[in-house]
Amino acid sequence: MPATIGRAGICQLAGMQVEALLDASTPFGSHSGAIVKGTMGRRLLLFLVRHGSGRR
Repeated sequence: MPATIGRAGICQLAGMQVEALLDASTPFGSHSGAIVKGTMGRRLLLFLVRHGSGRR
């Protein structure tokens, strides 16, 4: 399954249909925000905003 991390200023992917917001724990601590699970066309995709969704 493809996954991408958005750089500063990219808080959403155009054309991505959001299906769920996921939370996951890691051995390195909390992540910047929810992992967005969705589809682009017929492909399943995961997306994470690098600095959290409220940063500009």
